[in-house]
Amino acid sequence: MTTPPPSPTQVEIPFDGTSRKTRQSTQLRRLTTRSLDQPRPTVNVSLATDPEKLVSSSLKAAEEDNALVPVDPFGELVKNLFEIYQKSIELPWDGTKFGIHNVKDGFFVTHADVTEIILGDKCLNISILQLWLMFMHDWAANIDYGALYGFAEPQCIHNAKTRREDCENYIGRWIKESQKQLYIASYLNEAHWQLLVLCPAENTVVWFCSLQKKPDAAIKAVVNSAMKLVTKSAEGKPPQPVPQWIKAKSHVQTGNYECGYYVMHWIWCIVSAGLKDEWIRVSLLLFIYLLMSLDFTN
Repeated sequence: MTTPPPSPTQVEIPFDGTSRKTRQSTQLRRLTTRSLDQPRPTVNVSLATDPEKLVSSSLKAAEEDNALVPVDPFGELVKNLFEIYQKSIELPWDGTKFGIHNVKDGFFVTHADVTEIILGDKCLNISILQLWLMFMHDWAANIDYGALYGFAEPQCIHNAKTRREDCENYIGRWIKESQKQLYIASYLNEAHWQLLVLCPAENTVVWFCSLQKKPDAAIKAVVNSAMKLVTKSAEGKPPQPVPQWIKAKSHVQTGNYECGYYVMHWIWCIVSAGLKDEWIRVSLLLFIYLLMSLDFTN
């Protein structure tokens, strides 16, 4: 491959129904625009913690965070919208972060991409998730979790039904090459974003869906086959059965378009907390971060 995976046009991501912006999606967008240089509040998320103390400490951390960090990344994004309208931004694209080699061209962020984030009223294009995963890869390395998490490029597992062999080969090769403990994969299925976390050592796959849907047969078959091939080729290890699929508890989206924001924030929660199991904590972390973003002064 000589160019980064192309982003599908908006036509490929149809949207039906009436869009309506919710408070929840607005908070999610505010949270996902946090920059790398922005300090993070430290919150105890132990399930054994008293709930009342947990909420109290979270709100206190939020106050400290707001007092120390006047930076408004979302506001800066709005300010730069006109410049991006005049000329798309080209960012460095390092395909090796996702197991894609010989990529020389850059990664473009267009006016349409930025508008999707600002308006927050439609299903996010695949390029937004590509950009977010680039950020999360660097963020994981920045907080010393680079050896823990690998990230799958969403275009490489898109259309798993018609590209089964390509998707299967990509996942299997990337797992064998990178040797990470966990692999985070954003999956676009019929205009709906879902999240998979592959755990090769445990032979498990954790599934997140903001509509509580089951994984479709295509991606499940691809992942099962890829992980089975990886265990077969591992020296000294007998072939394992198909992986166990675990459905993680999560919040349910209230509109027709928030799925991409849910996936982005689930990834943020997993990586920031260094989670390897205890997937119920992802929902707890999301709830805490939402509380921290609310303005209780009004």
